[in-house]
Amino acid sequence: MSVSNHAIAGREAVGPIDTTPIECSLADLGQVRLEIVTGSSSELLWNILVRTYHYLGHQRMFGRRLKYLAFAEGRL
Repeated sequence: MSVSNHAIAGREAVGPIDTTPIECSLADLGQVRLEIVTGSSSELLWNILVRTYHYLGHQRMFGRRLKYLAFAEGRL
C-alpha cells in the first residue's frame, strides 16, 4: 500500500510512500532521524500522511504543536 501522487495547488506534493512494515529490532534499524516540518515546505506532506493514515484524519489544530517526520534507513 502506498500514498499515490497528490497535486496540491498545481504541484506534486508527494510521490509513493513505502508503507510495508519494518520488522527488525531497534538495534538493527540503525539511525532514526526526526525532522521538524512545522512551517516548512514538508508540512504539506505531513498533512497528507496524517489525513491518509491517522485514524482521526487531519483536522484543524489549535494551540502550539510540532509536526515532524521520522526517517530510518533513508525511508520515511
